[in-house]
Amino acid sequence: MKRTAPGPLTGRRLEGRYLLGDLIARGGMGVVYRAQDTRLARPVAIKVLKESVGAAPDTRERFVREAQAAAAISDPHVVSVWDQGVDESASEPVVYLVMELVDGATLRDLIKRRSPMTVREALRVLRPLSQGLAAAHRTGLVHRDVKPENVLTSPEGSVKVTDFGLTRHVQAESATLSLVGSANYIAPELVRRQPAGKPADIYSVGIILYEMLTGVPPFRGDSPYAVSMAHVDDPMPDLRQRFPDVDPEIAEVIAWCCAKDPEARPQDADALQGELEHLLQRFSDEALDRRPPGYRDDAADLFSGLETASHTNAMQLAPFAHGGPPGSSQGEHEAPSAASEDEARTADDADEPSDPDTTSVHARRSLDDATRVLPEGAVADEPAGPSSAHGAGSVASGTDPGAQQDPAVPTHVLGSTEPYRAWVWLLIFVLAACMVAYLGWLAGVTFLSQGSSDPSVGAAAFTIQAPPA
Repeated sequence: MKRTAPGPLTGRRLEGRYLLGDLIARGGMGVVYRAQDTRLARPVAIKVLKESVGAAPDTRERFVREAQAAAAISDPHVVSVWDQGVDESASEPVVYLVMELVDGATLRDLIKRRSPMTVREALRVLRPLSQGLAAAHRTGLVHRDVKPENVLTSPEGSVKVTDFGLTRHVQAESATLSLVGSANYIAPELVRRQPAGKPADIYSVGIILYEMLTGVPPFRGDSPYAVSMAHVDDPMPDLRQRFPDVDPEIAEVIAWCCAKDPEARPQDADALQGELEHLLQRFSDEALDRRPPGYRDDAADLFSGLETASHTNAMQLAPFAHGGPPGSSQGEHEAPSAASEDEARTADDADEPSDPDTTSVHARRSLDDATRVLPEGAVADEPAGPSSAHGAGSVASGTDPGAQQDPAVPTHVLGSTEPYRAWVWLLIFVLAACMVAYLGWLAGVTFLSQGSSDPSVGAAAFTIQAPPA
């Protein structure tokens, strides 16, 4: 389970509206914060551009294009973009993007936990993924960085494509496009720096399907460059080598999506979506539920257990929205209306677990109960009913809903190191032992070399070693 903590900007209010909470993700161009839109009283995710790249005008322009490109897509399987701006209230301006907040985890987390999957399980992810890409393709956009890290999933089973930072209008394609994308999922034409259109996204989807069904990516190498070149030079492995019992049509779909020639692939996500629907109608339950080698038998739903601390409860930021973070003027913004508070409580109650059911995503603790961190020496509360879990607008952590919560006090810990501490000390011990051995060897070599160059020392050594007459 991922955990979060306040970041450098936690407690800052962007342009007087967006109050930043915990840091929930990091990327190449920036970081993502959990935040509260104090104007509309709703939780949001805010991507903040790194200072090192935000100062460059061309990078800012790219950031704006990302917002415009993603905002043009309206589909339930694409993370919505709601706003973009630059906050200049402090000495360092902050370039930011406001997005829909998805409570869950990435497809990478799901693959780590449940792959290899059956065909039915893989299609539960692939169908909405292709639907989201189809919506982008219909607007003339290409993602070009489709990978598990850019697909968000939730315990309720939603699948959404995010991070359109590498999108470009198809009409603006250029053969001089720099190498983009991730090595494990990059299309051959992008490696060759050739024009890359919608079939480049289809190639990445085919690689993801192969990985979900086998648990491993099809190409490996000693470096990202080696993996990228394998996409160009090496034939696509046959799925049946790792999943012998799979229906041949699934193997054919992967081979179709991952053809080296873009013209030989489905030309857009709509074409792929049509083929997936056709397969679902043709396949029997037995074909859909065949288990690949290494399958992890789990009675729980595919998406259950994906609740993470990456997205905390919406009410946790309410105290900030009312009075602002420490050091700011109190009452800077009006408190949410009673209707807004009722809506927030309704959203909280929707997460309340129902009767235990080992085959349902509802057979889990609520997100807040599962991720809260108790103070040292405190005892966890006994499970309670819905009225005590979220009643009267209480905060998930069990604190007074009217009390101010200091954003500098972490509710979660980002990157907890407890599981690795013993390995770190072991590594330090091994390195120290190697250093001592090396110094001992070096001292011995030095002594022997000095002895061989000094005749008196050599004679003494000979006298000592010679047997008595």
